[in-house]
Amino acid sequence: MDRLIAETEGNLARGYAFETVTVYEDYWAYCPQPPVAEGQPAPPPRLCLDERAVTEQRPKAIDLNDEARKLASLKEKRASLARQAEKVIAACKAQYPE
Repeated sequence: MDRLIAETEGNLARGYAFETVTVYEDYWAYCPQPPVAEGQPAPPPRLCLDERAVTEQRPKAIDLNDEARKLASLKEKRASLARQAEKVIAACKAQYPE
């Protein structure tokens, strides 16, 4: 909950959010070689085009009013969860004093 609150506060402070996007980029790699019969020379290595996934953070436009409402809701939910946890923590401390 705290992480979401911090993220939302950051979005409001910046005026935009970040979204995580996965893109694929090409790169050259050595191709796997087929097995060679015993006594035969190995073929020379050759290159193949491959691709790898790269994760990027990109700016994303947000509705600041919606984000402010979301922040208020998150803070309210956090307070509610904290009140619920207090009862459980108090019962645990009563059962297992330090």
